[in-house]
Formats: sequence, structure tokens, C-alpha cells
Amino acid sequence: MERGAIKNRIKKLASMWSTPPAGRFLTIKETLFYSLSGLGVSFLITSVNFVSTYIYIPYFFKIAAIHGYAIVAAGSLASMLLQPIFGRLMDRAGGKLGKYKPFILFVSPAAALFGVMATWLPQFAEESGRVAFAYISCVPALALMPFINNMFYTMPSVITPVAQERSDIMLPAGLIYGFAPTILNIIVPLLRSSFIGREYLVIRVTGIISIAISLVMIMFIMKTKERVYVTETKEKLKVRDAMKLVLKNKPLLILCVALIVGCARDVGNAFFYFVMQFRFGATTAEGLKLSGLIITLASSSSLVGMVTMPLLTRKLNNKTLMIIWLMFGALSYGASAIIGYQNIEIGLTSILVLTPLRFAASISAIHLMVPIMVGEACDYQQWKTGKRLEGYVHIFAYSIPAIVGQGAFILIGLLQSKMGFEPKNYEGVLVLSEAMQLTAARWFNAVGLITAASSLLMALVFLFYPLTGKKHAAIMEEIKSRAELFSAENGDFAVPDSAASENPTIQEESAAEKIAELDTFAPEAALEADAIIKAD
Repeated sequence: MERGAIKNRIKKLASMWSTPPAGRFLTIKETLFYSLSGLGVSFLITSVNFVSTYIYIPYFFKIAAIHGYAIVAAGSLASMLLQPIFGRLMDRAGGKLGKYKPFILFVSPAAALFGVMATWLPQFAEESGRVAFAYISCVPALALMPFINNMFYTMPSVITPVAQERSDIMLPAGLIYGFAPTILNIIVPLLRSSFIGREYLVIRVTGIISIAISLVMIMFIMKTKERVYVTETKEKLKVRDAMKLVLKNKPLLILCVALIVGCARDVGNAFFYFVMQFRFGATTAEGLKLSGLIITLASSSSLVGMVTMPLLTRKLNNKTLMIIWLMFGALSYGASAIIGYQNIEIGLTSILVLTPLRFAASISAIHLMVPIMVGEACDYQQWKTGKRLEGYVHIFAYSIPAIVGQGAFILIGLLQSKMGFEPKNYEGVLVLSEAMQLTAARWFNAVGLITAASSLLMALVFLFYPLTGKKHAAIMEEIKSRAELFSAENGDFAVPDSAASENPTIQEESAAEKIAELDTFAPEAALEADAIIKAD
């Protein structure tokens, strides 16, 4: 390549720092700020997830296993009760800060407060006191933090109307978001292994530090801009009327059902932390020392999913990718259950057999794809009914699957208690007895079957998902046309700014060039536009 061509490419890349390329909306600078705010969300979520999950609540608070499932279920129920309130506020929002940013900024401090309480882990002598504190601290944290996380991940749907750009931004955002769990998953287990019997000290210190970092990083969200096509005047809707409109959204309803039946697809990933602690070393301390590095290696396959997602979404529909990724999990955990954990020798053999299976199960970017599909469901809602109704869409996409899923998790918790696996009996134990290992192994086998079945069912439901890439592109072009008409009739600025409004050279493109550019993102709309111009 000639030196001049290289210089031109470098110059073009540098210009993208503050000016988006043709047909796009996001600059490198805005993408970076969005990703850094995600790092703050990640530090908050990760630090609390060391405690406030159905596997770790019983372990760290030293209470019965069923309380872990009950607390998580109560948090999901509280989140669902809050969602309609947030939904109505979101649909009325739209001031200088936008719709999403106010909620992320104002809810984060409250979530951080309860996060600090949850990670403090008081050492009350009476179990009843520990049970009460677990509910008081963890339930509010679990109610607020998923909301912040979901708001962050669905923000691409309002900061750019271009579907492919929403997928593309998830790569840098996902990589930076993953920095927090990568670091903490290595450091925390190493520290815990040195404080067997006093692990609460490690959780307290890392929790306070991580949450303080998160509050600073989340503020970067202020550097992003929300861009939504305005096709209607603001109108207050009753909850009942809004829900009726959302029920017309077939892609959303199928996504909701898929997320419900797939609610247990991550059970295997959650209990893998105990698998490493109990079966990867002769002692639990050895297992913990190894677990940080091993979970990082085993989970690095998710990086494969994130890196390839922007490329794969150019070739495959979202539902096809989801089905492929879900089958990785179904086959991997199904295989581990069929083999049987008790049949795999503790130590090196377990590491060599189970780590590759965990690696294969993690080859996906489902956690990034779901918010993208939720954003497309909002676009579909606007096209179908004239209103985006983000808050109500989130009820079906997040709250309903969460609460129905938690009902299923209560049943899983009862099964766990029935099989005799109580994490509180394992806390502080350096060497597990043969009976304890056998009980754990039998439960891990059950977890593998549950994970495989849930992943398979979710994949089957996605076979009926109707919103293809081409259909979504056509929908977005029609929404854009409605926004332009609305702007002309009402004198309002209804169309988001893009590269065309910031770069004079782009404004001078010919009609044919514009159609060629449109063809990249919306082939069907381009054909329609071409036909209109030829008719004129």
C-alpha cells in the first residue's frame, strides 16, 4: 500500500473521532464515552454479584439455600412492580437529558447504597439476623441493578437508528464492560483463598472500592446523545391502553416467551464457580486459587462471540445467531451431565474435561443480542402503533421473564434442598468429605440437565421469531419518512442528526449515491426509493 493511501486512511480514521462516517450517527468519541459508562455499570453489577446471587447468598450469609432463591425472586418481583412506574416516566420524558440517561444517573446512587450494604456481610451470631439482613440489603439491590444494566444495554436503540451500528457498538462496549469481571474474577478468588473462614473481609473491601469506581465511571453517559425519530406528539396513556398496544407487538411477545423458557440457561454457568472451588483442587483453597484464571480462560470464548457478532449480523439474522449460540450451551452442559461429575477425577482431570465444555458453552454474545432485539422491538412498536413505549416494552422483555423465571427458580431451589446441597455447609471447609463431594456432584449433574433443557427450549421458540433484518430495515425507513412528514407538519425537529447534517460534503451527494448508501442498511427501502425517483 502506498504511503499516501496509508496517510489518507489514518486521516479518515482521525476525522471519525468527532465526525461520523456517511450513513452513521456515532463518532469514535461518543462510542468510547458510552463504553466507559458501561464499565461503571459493570463494576457495580460484578461486585454485587459476588454476593447477591442464588448460589452465593446462602454461602456468604450462611443461611439455608432456599433463601437464596427466595431473595432473588423477591428482587425480581420488586423490579417488576417498579417497571410500570419507570415505564410511564420514560414515556413522558424527553427533555434535555433524554429518556434513558436520567434513570441511569438517578437510580445508580440508590443501587450503589444497597450494593454496599449487600457486600458488607455482617457476622451476626443468630442465623435469623443474617437472614433478615440478607433480605433487607439484597432485595432492593436486585430490584434496581438489573434495571440499570438493561437500560445501558438497550441505549443503542435510542442513540442510533441504524440497526447495524447498534450491533457494531456492542463490540467495544462489550469488551470494555468485560474488563471489570475479568479483573475481579481473578483478584477476588485469590484473596478469598487466603482468607478461608474470613472471606467476608475480601467481599467488603472489594465491594466498596468497586462501587466507588462505578459511580464515577457511570457519569460518562452524559457525553452521549439520544437520537429518536419523532412521529407523534407526546400523549399520556393509561397503563391499560399502553399494554393493549404492546400486545400487538408479535416479535416482542415471542422474545418474551423465549426468555421465559430460557430463564435457566445460565444455571450451569452460575454453579460452575462451585465446581471449580470444590473439584479443581485437593482443597477448596487450591480450587479458589485456580478458579480466577480458569474462569477467565473458560469465559474468554464469550470474547469470540462479541468480536464476531458485528460480522455475523451482516450475514445472519439475529434469531439464527441466537439459536446457534443456545445450542452450544445445550450440548456442552448436556454432555457434562451425561458424563457425570462424580465420574471425573478431582484435580487436573476435572480441569481438562470441564474447562473446555465451559468454554464451548460460553461461545456466544446472547447478553448483547437480547438488548439489540429489545431495541428492534421498540422500533417495531413505533411502526405498528405510532408509539415506542420503551418502558412497557421493557416490562415484557425483562420484568415478566424475570418474575416468571424466578417462580421456576424457586422450584429449582426446592429441588436443590431436596437433594441436600446446602452451600452454607461448605463455607469455611478446607477439605470436603467424600459424602459432601458426592452430594455436590449429583447436584451439578442436575444443574447440567436443567441448563441444557432450558437452552434447547429457548432455541425452539426462536424458530418462530418473525422480525428479519430486511423487515426491520424497511420498518426503520418508513419510520424515518413518518418523522420527516411529522416535522414538516408540526415545525418540530423530528429527525435525528447524522453525518449528513455535520459534513457538508455528504449533503452534496446525488440521489443515486444516497440510494446506494441506503441500500447498505435498508435494501428494501432503497428499491422503493429508486422506484419513486424513476417515476418522478
